[in-house]
Amino acid sequence: MLWQLILIQTQSMKSTAAFVIVILSSFSAPRCGAAIYNSDGSAANVQALANIATDGDTITLPSGTFAWTTGVTISKGITLQGVAGATQITRAAGYSNALITIAGMPADLPVRVTGIRFNSPVGQNGDLYSIYVMGPYGGALGLTQLRIDHCYFYGGMRTLFFRYRVNGVVDHNTFHDCAYITEHFGDDDYAWIRSGTPQFGTSDSIFFEDNSIVLDSTLTYFDVQSDQNTGGKLVWRYNTFDLTAYTGTFGSIIGEHGNQAYWLGSNDWLRGGIMCEFYNNTVRWGSAFRIIWFRGGRNIVANNAFYGNLNGALVAFDEEEGINVLPLRSSWPAEDQVNNTFIWNNTVNGSPQDPATIYCWQSGSQPYIQLGRDYWLVPPSLNTVTNYPQPGLPSLPGYPSPYSSPVTSWMPYTYPHPLTGSGPGPTPTPTATPSPTATPTPCLASVPNFVGARMRTAVTLWEQAGFSPANITITGGRGQRITWQSLPAGSLADCATATITVGP
Repeated sequence: MLWQLILIQTQSMKSTAAFVIVILSSFSAPRCGAAIYNSDGSAANVQALANIATDGDTITLPSGTFAWTTGVTISKGITLQGVAGATQITRAAGYSNALITIAGMPADLPVRVTGIRFNSPVGQNGDLYSIYVMGPYGGALGLTQLRIDHCYFYGGMRTLFFRYRVNGVVDHNTFHDCAYITEHFGDDDYAWIRSGTPQFGTSDSIFFEDNSIVLDSTLTYFDVQSDQNTGGKLVWRYNTFDLTAYTGTFGSIIGEHGNQAYWLGSNDWLRGGIMCEFYNNTVRWGSAFRIIWFRGGRNIVANNAFYGNLNGALVAFDEEEGINVLPLRSSWPAEDQVNNTFIWNNTVNGSPQDPATIYCWQSGSQPYIQLGRDYWLVPPSLNTVTNYPQPGLPSLPGYPSPYSSPVTSWMPYTYPHPLTGSGPGPTPTPTATPSPTATPTPCLASVPNFVGARMRTAVTLWEQAGFSPANITITGGRGQRITWQSLPAGSLADCATATITVGP
């Protein structure tokens, strides 16, 4: 390796200068390819490696169970990879923040978390995030290449939390006794304005596909498994829900909020969710009084197979003003209310969906949400057209309403999601029994006796190799030497961030 070669020194000024010129000339195209860092599984070591890793690198976690008393933050386009079925991160007692935080990305870079089991206490114990993802707020940049796959999530509440502008795919995971799995908070008015007329079937969403959701008697209560707000968008497809061992009676697995405060002119974080698509899923349960509950947004529920004892609504609607979250207005439409929603071709215990199980949950919502105007029991077509006027008072005159354009067709987005590659395949695993990469320490190599013109020549070569002049410090008088702080053995971090110090 190059850092080893630099340790070879000759004695004379002349031969040393010539030798170094040869070595440095080889830097004309400095690295950088992807590297693999093998952590020891501790949060401290994973964070240290994340700090030196560069875009495209992978950090592996070995087999074993690791109790984390602190989390790890990822702000680069890297992969965090465990040995599926054998790498477990357990939340230590007293630690309540996210185990993995993905935030502060400088650009739209691919980020992946794969092959790890996350363990948190079971129950509604406050937000216990396994993975917290924060995308950009407003602006042109989004985090659109996120993948979370082949993981096992046990317990926690809002186990995966997505905030602001985040798109990507969550695939081939198991969610076991999560008090609820996910919530997406979009970036408020920016999400609505950016969407313009938000349409179904695009990549502009977070996709949950090919996952297994299991709830049993260990979880005694849950509100919902999926929710969205403030411009959030979620797609659930080709997932299996097995709630048959859950002994309670639950109220919904899929939810979506509407406006919970009047629009104030800009960036009102209480705006509703924009869109939810739920199709080609299989849902099994013991007893339920409601399966899906929409309180806002445009929605698709299609081609799902439901099995269980249903004592109420397959799909229920409500409007925040109709259920007294807000004071009642006198006329349709309400802000961010359920609109352009389509429910068709679902079965319940093998029989076609019953229209009588699709209705407004509370009577106060009925003026706002009506069959044939706001929701249909057929696919979108030229006959499913409603033109929504701007909501009346107390909304401000400039209330944005891009959600109101008619939907006349639906084409599901590409399946499997392109971020999964070729679709379901073997669970990815790192190299067997990897040797941990130590927390990096510099390797120092000295080449003595550079003076005058030779010094300037050497510095020029370093600059040509990609090191910025700001990283080169010249101190002292004649009889100088170059000391290079190199990369640790086996690492391939960004060459341009290495440091050259020239001293006496």
